[in-house]
Amino acid sequence: AEYKKTAFFFAISVGGEAGIKFLTKRGLGELAVQYAIENGEYTEAFHIAEKSCKAKLPDVHYQYALALEDEGHFERAEEEFIKANKPKEAIDMYTHQRQWEDAMRVASTHDPISITTIYEEQGRFSQEQKNFKAAENFFINAKKPQMAIKMYKDNNMWQDALHVARNHLPHLVAQIETDHHMYMTNVSDSNSLDYHRSQAMLLTKREKYSEAVNAYLAIDSSLCPDKKELFNLMEQAWTIANKHLRSNIDEIADRVTGRMIQIKRHERAAQILQSIGLPQKAVKVLLEGKLFEQARALARKSVPSMIDVVNKMHQEHLVSQGNIEGVGQLNPSAAIEMYAQKGMWDKVYKLASKQGKPMVVRCAAMHAEAEAKAGRFAQAVNVLKKQGCRVDEANLPYYVRICRLVLSDGTVESKNENSIVPDAHIGLRDVLYQLMRGSA
Repeated sequence: AEYKKTAFFFAISVGGEAGIKFLTKRGLGELAVQYAIENGEYTEAFHIAEKSCKAKLPDVHYQYALALEDEGHFERAEEEFIKANKPKEAIDMYTHQRQWEDAMRVASTHDPISITTIYEEQGRFSQEQKNFKAAENFFINAKKPQMAIKMYKDNNMWQDALHVARNHLPHLVAQIETDHHMYMTNVSDSNSLDYHRSQAMLLTKREKYSEAVNAYLAIDSSLCPDKKELFNLMEQAWTIANKHLRSNIDEIADRVTGRMIQIKRHERAAQILQSIGLPQKAVKVLLEGKLFEQARALARKSVPSMIDVVNKMHQEHLVSQGNIEGVGQLNPSAAIEMYAQKGMWDKVYKLASKQGKPMVVRCAAMHAEAEAKAGRFAQAVNVLKKQGCRVDEANLPYYVRICRLVLSDGTVESKNENSIVPDAHIGLRDVLYQLMRGSA
């Protein structure tokens, strides 16, 4: 140490090129550089190394980088690490500081092989923060899916572990399932969702299909409030039964579809029933779910005798919802009655015109009677004059009632001041004349 110190201070005291030449001539350059580094005299260390022992320059850069890192000057430390040809040290520095972007930047430019290591470290950090999904992504990017699987298993997140295995390490799926089933059997409450699901999966693995289906069907909404998950569990039960338990498929289908109906999956339940040759039951399930179009299509295809039932229930539903327009598409006459009851005569005539003139005339009779009952006699007669009238068995009762209402009114309403005959009576005379001509 004293020798290095003496060499260093002699070179400094001599100064300039003379001092450097002195050190170089006697092979003392490296000793002087080392002493300068140890004492933090980096400017002198660089100067001496540059002039007397260039092979020592990378070490000076490296030692200077370490000093800058200790002082928190990370950007300058990075520069020195790079000059020392030690980018990995800069990456480790940034990784230690959780400055992931800087670490990735240095790696991308100077040491691409370290990129996976950075992802791995990010994964470990995210795992410590309980941010498991982010950790999974980092481990996958690091090409170490096994670390994500272990993380999920250690935290009893078995479905996530299986998801990673299926996508990245499929040969581990069976082992993870076995580990999961053993774990759940040991720690789960026998009335829990995890227990029943694990039992079902384990029984399936052991090819005890009937027991597996029963285990799935033991799961209801009280055990599994998540309707989507419950639906998937019922699908698994059906898949097993449809493949391995055909001898009592009807009974199992009834149980599976019953559970599906409870969670409002009527369409899928109907598909299952139809697939085993029970279209009539399928139609009833669709009707229960108010899936009328699907029920109608299935009835037309497989159960024509149920078409009227489907239409009737659909109409009743539309009426209960006040959907007159929908009723009109199924039963125009019923819709006309509903519009008439609401006094929506424009809609009455619009719909009636599509049914033909006889329906328009009948609606006019209904309209005129409503006006007459309201005391609007002239309007009542004008409706008949405008829309037309016709003698037939269905309309005559309307005309009789209208005549009685109009003629029983004792008031005189006339646009002609000199007339003692009400306008309504004159109009009624014209209507009756039209009726008489039509019956002749």
